[in-house]
Amino acid sequence: MSELDTRTAPVAEGPAGPVPGPANTVVRGGAAEAVKIRGVVNLVYAGFLLLGGVAPDPPAISQTVSDSTLHGAAYLIQTLLLFWLARAVLSTKPALASAALCAAAYSTLVELCQLLQPARSFEGRDLAANVAGVAVACAMVLIAGAATRRR
Repeated sequence: MSELDTRTAPVAEGPAGPVPGPANTVVRGGAAEAVKIRGVVNLVYAGFLLLGGVAPDPPAISQTVSDSTLHGAAYLIQTLLLFWLARAVLSTKPALASAALCAAAYSTLVELCQLLQPARSFEGRDLAANVAGVAVACAMVLIAGAATRRR
């Protein structure tokens, strides 16, 4: 069976009876494999971001594109990848919120890890560029969703 089983078990009693909970959503068959693949892709990308963020002497990726642009692009991609993963089990808005929060938190963690590396330094400008990339990714998803609903 290759599908997402959205039947959920009751997790709380509400005024009108049991309230279903999304934490009990079951992913089966091909959908489960897709979630695993999306998770691995996200972990690999997050690993590259961490290595690039804490390496004592990171390679110069570009001499023509600003550092802030590269930071924004990196976290735009991470947010879209996290959204791709979360969307497998959540509806659009919760998946987007989860992806944005996770990407912003991870960005902050990577920047803070630079405090432990003598050759690197924490820069608020980098963090701001990372968060800007997250915000642009969110805007892209919302605009794309609005465009597809109008058709």
